[in-house]
Amino acid sequence: MERHDEDWEKGTIDPWVWRDVDRRGENIINGSIFSQVPLKFLPGKTWKFKLKLTYENSSWKSKSTLISNGMIVYMQPKQGHRFIDYLFNFSHHLGLNHSNKETYSIYWYLGPKFHVAKNISIGTYLGMAQKHWRSYPDFVAKTSQTYEIKQSATELLIKLNLKI
Repeated sequence: MERHDEDWEKGTIDPWVWRDVDRRGENIINGSIFSQVPLKFLPGKTWKFKLKLTYENSSWKSKSTLISNGMIVYMQPKQGHRFIDYLFNFSHHLGLNHSNKETYSIYWYLGPKFHVAKNISIGTYLGMAQKHWRSYPDFVAKTSQTYEIKQSATELLIKLNLKI
């Protein structure tokens, strides 16, 4: 379940708490375009730059987000097959109709992805995430107050990819 700025509510004990959203329905529809180019100026022949732009729309309050994702990948072959990809990934989320700042969230990831079989890969990544929480119009209308919170986290991620 995706958290939204509107999920903050005034608490009875703590000043602000997260609203319970476990039963809220939310569907996300997205569309992406993708491109990749070899980076021939770097040593070795297996460097690539990948760029993906995604438009995402959440059914809850019709929130639209543009996500740009850039990745630099070094593919290390073993016996003529992909074995390990070392990647650096950057993702920038821009709230098109739900954020009063240009950046909604930013993610950075670095780590290897191991190709253990033709259709299976496992990645371990060290990541940093930064999310910006801001007051929304309903909150300002009710309280005449605004808020802005920057939340940062360091993450250790394990990702399993299965190609069907």
